[in-house]
Amino acid sequence: ATLNESGSIESFNPAAQKIYGYHANEVLRRHLGILLAEPYRDRYTARLRQYLATGEKGFLGTRQEIEGQRRDGDGFPLELAINEVRLGDRRIFVASMRDISERRRMEQMKSEFISTVTQDVMDGAKVVIVDSLTGYARAMDDHVTLFSELLSYLGQQGVVSLLVVGQHGLGFPALSAQVDLSYLADSVLMFRYYEFAGEVRK
Repeated sequence: ATLNESGSIESFNPAAQKIYGYHANEVLRRHLGILLAEPYRDRYTARLRQYLATGEKGFLGTRQEIEGQRRDGDGFPLELAINEVRLGDRRIFVASMRDISERRRMEQMKSEFISTVTQDVMDGAKVVIVDSLTGYARAMDDHVTLFSELLSYLGQQGVVSLLVVGQHGLGFPALSAQVDLSYLADSVLMFRYYEFAGEVRK
């Protein structure tokens, strides 16, 4: 979205419309605050006014994680960055906005998973089986780092860790994932399932 010097919205692209649920004509000439939840609504209005009055950029050019507000009133985690652009004697502000709900969900999932495993170990678990690592690999960009650190901790605690990875197989090609187990595991065993005479055998 682009803003004028007063913070009013001058353009609202399709990506922003999809995030917020507004049509462009519903937000044009309205203040940026309509897209933000409290207390960020008033905070960003004040910051923009302060910059125009003093020239102190402060928040400009930095990405911040705050809370946005959709057309239906629902709040959501938002990554917002505002930058100034000069067009001759005129200046406008470009607001880059990203819905980071999925990122937050992944962070919460990782936190809950690690907490669960840690608690199980504290309760005396001696074997941890992750079935399936494939799902985590498809959901998390940093799954290798996550499991490397977790397996290191489990090893220090004397816990045996077994990782199950689904590969291309009978009827389930979507379950495959490119996971380099040699980076994570001390030993790798491969089990092959195949059909013979109408039966699935291993």
